[in-house]
Amino acid sequence: MFHQQATPLVIPAHTAYVTPNPYGLQIREDQPTALTNPMQSLTWYGKLTAGKCEISLRVIPAPLTAIKLTLSVDGKAQVIDIPAGPDGKAVEIPCQPFVVNQDKFVSFSLSGNGIGPSSGRQNVLKIVALVLHGQATRSAHFNYKERRNCASIHLGYPTTRDQQVAGFYNECTPETAPIHTYYEVCGWHRGYFGMQVNSPTERRIIFSVWDAGNEAVDRNKVGSENRVTLLAKGPGVVADSFGNEGTGGHSHLVYNWKLGDTFRYYMTAEVDGAFTTYTGWFYFPDRREWGLIARFRSPKDGRYMRGLYSFNENFGGETGQLKRRCRFGPAWVHDAAGNWSNLNTVKFTCDATGSAGDRIDFDGLIDSRGRFFLENGGFSSWGRVKPGQTATVAPLTGRHPEVKLPDIKPFLVRQGT
Repeated sequence: MFHQQATPLVIPAHTAYVTPNPYGLQIREDQPTALTNPMQSLTWYGKLTAGKCEISLRVIPAPLTAIKLTLSVDGKAQVIDIPAGPDGKAVEIPCQPFVVNQDKFVSFSLSGNGIGPSSGRQNVLKIVALVLHGQATRSAHFNYKERRNCASIHLGYPTTRDQQVAGFYNECTPETAPIHTYYEVCGWHRGYFGMQVNSPTERRIIFSVWDAGNEAVDRNKVGSENRVTLLAKGPGVVADSFGNEGTGGHSHLVYNWKLGDTFRYYMTAEVDGAFTTYTGWFYFPDRREWGLIARFRSPKDGRYMRGLYSFNENFGGETGQLKRRCRFGPAWVHDAAGNWSNLNTVKFTCDATGSAGDRIDFDGLIDSRGRFFLENGGFSSWGRVKPGQTATVAPLTGRHPEVKLPDIKPFLVRQGT
C-alpha cells in the first residue's frame, strides 16, 4: 500500500524474500524472522520517491553474542553492529541513510556472518522489521501483507454474444521462468490450459476442467452428476482430480519446454445436449506434430467456449520478487463449421493483490513487437497499465492456423476421472 504520512514506515520481516534458497529461512506472519543460516539473505523491496531515506533495523538481539550484519541498500553495502541483548527485547539499530535520486523501487538486503546452527539455537538474532522515514518515504509503496505473490494478471479476448467458439487457438513465448510460474494460454469459462514451472528440474503442460456445482475445496463432496469425466489422454499424461480452487478433472504432462521458444495450444468444444466435451491439444516443436493432452466431458454445460482469456500467475509467494514475462498470440477462434476469425483486442485485468494495490509491479497488453504480453514481479516498473484497459492490433486476415490433429481413438480411456 502507499504511505502518505510523516510517521515512519515499519515493514515487517514477514514481507521479505529469502535468497538464494527461498526456503532457507522460516517466514511466519507477524513473527520475527530468525537469521539461522549465514548463507541466506533477507530482502525487502519497495518504491521510494526522490529524497533522503533514514533507515533503522528493529531486531531482537542474540542473547549471548554481538553480531555483525551487512545491509545492502540498492547494492550499496554497510556493516551493522548488533550488540548482545540478554533480555529478549526488541531494539532499534540506526543505519546509514540513503539518498534516492528518483522515484524507483529500492531493495534492502540483509545478511549476517557467524549466524547459524553453530551459534546455538538459543543464541539467534531475530529480525522484526525494516524501519524507514524521511523525505523519500512521503509517497512510498511497500506490500505489508504476508502474501508475497506477484499480482495475478490476465488478458481477456472479447467475443460477441452470438459467437459459438468451438475452437480456440493461441500461442505463447515464455521469456522468464522462475519456480512457481504458470502461464495460462487458453482459458475459458470452464477451464484452463497452459505451462507451469514446478521445480528447478520439472516443467509441465497443464490442462484442467472444472466440475459443475459450487464445491470449492473437496472433490469427494462432488456427486457423479456434477463431475467432469476423463475420456482420453495422451502418452505420458497424468490425469487425476483437483480441489481447493473449485474442483474438477486435472491433467498434466511433464515436458521440458524452453525459454524463448513459441508454443502452440489448441482447444476444442463439442456440444451434446447438456454436456460439452473439451479437448486440449499441444504442438510439440521437437516432433513437429500435434499431440493430445486430454479430453474431458463436462456436465451441466451444453455451451461452446466463452470468457476467453490468458493469464500470468505466481502461485508460490516464496519467489514473488522475481519477474515473470510471457508473450501471447496470435489468437484465433472458429465456430463448429470451421469459420476462423482472429482475436485482435485484449482487456487487462488483475486479481485482488493488484487491484487493492498490494503489488503494483505489473504490466501488459501489447509490446513493441505488436504481440500481447503479460509481465509481473521484478519490482522494476509500475503504473503503465490499469485494470480494465484495452488495446487492439490490426486484425490478421490471411491464412488461419493449420491444425492437423492425430486420431484420438488410440488414446480413449475406459473409465473417467
